[in-house]
Amino acid sequence: MDPLSGALGVVAGVTSIVSIIGKSVVALNQLRQKYRDAELNITLLTGQLRIIQRALLQVQGWAQNLQGDSQHYQLLLDLSDAVAHCKLLVEYIHNQISKFQWGDDALLGPGSKVIYLLEDQATKDCLARLALHINTLNLCLTATRCLTPQDQGQLLHRKASRKVFDRAKDDATSLIGFRDSASFATFRTNLSTDTKFSRTFDFDGLLLRHKIYQNTFRSMLRRANSPTEERAVKRGQRRALSDTPVLQLKTTARDSAKIDLVLKADARKLSKEVKILAVGDKHGRSSIVKQMRQRYGQPFSDAEIEDYRRSITSLAIKALVAVLDYVTDLGRGFVRQASRDHADIILAFSKSGAPEWSVSTEIAASVKHIWNNWHVQQAFSAMRKDGQTAFYLSAIERICRPDYKPNNIDIIRGPENFETMRETELILPSSTLRVIELREQHAMKIMSQFADVQFCLFPIDLTCYDRYHDDANQTNELRERLSYLKGICLSSYFTKSIILLVLTNATAFKDRIAMSPMKSHFDDYTAGNDFHAATKYILKKCRQVNRTELPLFWHIHDLNDGKAEAIHRFFRQSAASITAVSWLRDIGLGAT
Repeated sequence: MDPLSGALGVVAGVTSIVSIIGKSVVALNQLRQKYRDAELNITLLTGQLRIIQRALLQVQGWAQNLQGDSQHYQLLLDLSDAVAHCKLLVEYIHNQISKFQWGDDALLGPGSKVIYLLEDQATKDCLARLALHINTLNLCLTATRCLTPQDQGQLLHRKASRKVFDRAKDDATSLIGFRDSASFATFRTNLSTDTKFSRTFDFDGLLLRHKIYQNTFRSMLRRANSPTEERAVKRGQRRALSDTPVLQLKTTARDSAKIDLVLKADARKLSKEVKILAVGDKHGRSSIVKQMRQRYGQPFSDAEIEDYRRSITSLAIKALVAVLDYVTDLGRGFVRQASRDHADIILAFSKSGAPEWSVSTEIAASVKHIWNNWHVQQAFSAMRKDGQTAFYLSAIERICRPDYKPNNIDIIRGPENFETMRETELILPSSTLRVIELREQHAMKIMSQFADVQFCLFPIDLTCYDRYHDDANQTNELRERLSYLKGICLSSYFTKSIILLVLTNATAFKDRIAMSPMKSHFDDYTAGNDFHAATKYILKKCRQVNRTELPLFWHIHDLNDGKAEAIHRFFRQSAASITAVSWLRDIGLGAT
C-alpha cells in the first residue's frame, strides 16, 4: 500500500469524525447543565469522546507530516480500519444525542426524557465501546513511534494486538445494522428511509440470476402488462385461489426433492456406518480386511488379482534367491552343472522379471529343479515356518507356473503396498463397516484425523514373541507391539473408541512355542509351553497397557481361515456392543 495515499484517506476520515465529536460534546454539555441527575454519565461519556478526539488529532498530525517514509503495510491497514470503526461509533452516538427535542422553555420535551443515553445499560455500552476504540487508536499511535517498519510489524502482529483489533472490528460490525450509511464495506440501496436491511451483498446478483427468481420476475412482468381491469379485485370480494398466479417451479421442486432424498439416504447410511481404524501388525490388519471383504461378497477385480499375482511371484522368486545365497555362503554349492545352470536362470529372472513377472515354461522348470534340490530343502528346513516368506516358498512350484492365478489364501497373505492409508467399505446385513488402514510409519502423524472412529483394530502376531529387531537395543517385537498399543490407549483421540484386539497366527504360535519357550524371552512367564496359558499371558499384557480402561474386545484368529467365519462373528458381536458400551459409559462403568 502507498503510504501517501493511505495517509490522505486517514486525514480525510479524521476531519469528519472530529467535527461530529465536537457537535456531540456541545450537546452533552448542554444536557448536563439542564439535568444535574445525569452529571456522572454525561461527564464520563464526554471525557471518552474528548480522548477519542485527541487521539484522532494525533493520528491526523502524523499522517500530515508523513513524507513518504517507509511504513509497514499492516500499520496503514489497521489505522484505516481504526478510523473507519471510530466513525461508525461516533456517528451512532451522535444519532442518539440528536434525538433530543428541546421545548420553548429550553427544557427537554416529555418524549426526550426517556432516551437511550440516560439508561444505565445504554451508557455502559457506549462507554465500553469508546474504551475499546481508544485502545485501538493508542495501539496504532504506539506503532507510529516505532523506529523501523519491522518493529511496527512485530508490534501489530502480536497475538494480543490482533485480539484488540478483532474486537474493535466485531464491535463496528454490530453497529452497521444501526446505521449502514456509515459502513465503508457496503453501500446503500436507493431507499428513502434508513433501514438495517438496506445493505446489498456480492452474492445478491448470483441469487437474482437463479431460475427461481427469474421465474418470479417474469410472472410479475406478465401481471404488470396485463389489463388493469383483469387484475383488479372488487373491494370486499375474496379473491379465488384459481386467480392467484402459480409459479412454474416444477423442475426446481423436482430437483429439490431429489436432493432431499439423497440427503436422507446419506443420513440413514451414516447412522448405520461403523468406522474402524486398522493399525498394528501390517500383515495382520491387511489379511483381516481382505478376509472380511471376501466374506461379504466383495470379490477382487481381475486387475487386483493380477497385481497380487505379480507381487506374490516377485516375493517367491526373491525368497528363493535368498535361499540360494544362503546355500552358497555355507559352502554347499551345487555339484551338478545342471543345477548351477538352473540357478543362473532364476538369478537372471529375479533381476529382469519386473514389473510383469511373467513366468515362462523354462523358468518354471528351473524353479522346480532347484526347489527339489537337497541343499535347498535343508536350508528351507532351518527357516522359520510362521512367516509370509515361508508360506510362499512352500508353494513356489504352484506359484511359478505360467498359468498361476492366486487363490483366496494367497491373496489374504499377500503383500500390501500403499503409500499412507487405504479405505475399504464392507457391507454387512445391518450396518456398513468402513475400515481405514494406516501404515505404521505414518500412523502417529495423521492419527488425529480419525478421532471419531468407533473402533480401533489392533492385530498382534502371536509368533513375534521371540523375534528381535536388528538394532542396538535388540528390541523384542512383542514388547514393541505392546508399547504401540499403550500409545493408542493413552491417546486423547480415542477416549470414546473400542479396541478390537486380534491375536493372529494362532496355529503357527502353537507349533512355535513348543520349540522356543516363552520363558526364555519373558522372565515373568511361568506357565510352561502350553498354548492357552501363553495366549492368556499375552492377553494379560495387553490389558495391562490399557491404563485408561478403554472397552477392549479380543479374538484369537488364524489367517488360514479362508471363509473367515470366526472373524465375522467377532466383528458382528463387536459392532452390536456399541449401544451397550455407551450405556455403561453413561453410568460410569467401563467394559473389557
